[in-house]
Amino acid sequence: MGLLAVGEGNDAQQHLSKAMLTCRTLWQAGEAVQHTAPLWLTSTKLRKAGEARCKSRLLAWVTHKGQLWREVVVEVDSLRHLRLLLGSLAASNASRLQRLELRFLAVEDGHKLPSSLRTYNNPDKCYRLPKELERLTGLTELSIWSLMKYPTERLLGPDLMRLSTLTTLKSLSFDSTLAGRLPPPETLTTLQQLTSLTMVMHPGRDGVDNDWEEDWQMSLRPHLLRCTALRRLHLDSVDPIPSLSEQEALAAWQHLEDLEFVRNKDFPTANGDAGFWRPLPQLPCLTRFEANS
Repeated sequence: MGLLAVGEGNDAQQHLSKAMLTCRTLWQAGEAVQHTAPLWLTSTKLRKAGEARCKSRLLAWVTHKGQLWREVVVEVDSLRHLRLLLGSLAASNASRLQRLELRFLAVEDGHKLPSSLRTYNNPDKCYRLPKELERLTGLTELSIWSLMKYPTERLLGPDLMRLSTLTTLKSLSFDSTLAGRLPPPETLTTLQQLTSLTMVMHPGRDGVDNDWEEDWQMSLRPHLLRCTALRRLHLDSVDPIPSLSEQEALAAWQHLEDLEFVRNKDFPTANGDAGFWRPLPQLPCLTRFEANS
């Protein structure tokens, strides 16, 4: 790079010192640049770091360098790993991190489901959203995905209360099976500021036969009424049509531009509220609507 000059004596030492200072300045400048690609943090990396006896160094690096990323993907098969990684991110990056994607594999240390929620004949485990999530107050986009095709673990519905601290959240994407009802809509203050909502809700097996239960639709209804800033809404489930009246839809979705319903064809026929369809032509901002049969 032309930074080193050939010379002898004091001149050579001065050139070397200047070259080293220049290299350090360039390195520090590069370290301060925000990264556009997401940072991937996984259970696999934590395990490998543990085997190499440098797990604490990895977590310290996440705390120190995590602020250089605006987008992070966390893929875990352990709730303990999730708490460690989110805690390290929150330690120095609580208000700077803007986009977070949580990807759940089969959780090896899932919590026992409360007995009142064991309504299906699968392993009685659930995964949780840790309290460390509440500290990432700068998030504008949050995605929660289950990477299992037929999830046996469920996300505990009341844990979504942790989203109430995310006062800048604008986009929420959710693809999982819930255990229990969603928190009361009046306690989820982030609903009123969402501009994009994607809900992919998987049914839970009820018994050993092919019956399926899907009560999330009625549970979601009062929450949708509070999403008055929505511009994009995607609902995917056994019955994705929300049970909203004509008046309720018109009052809640004056800003809605993009609306999509996807019904899972592998399960029984949906029973969507036919009255919901009437207000669609009256939504003033709606430019795209899609629904499968």
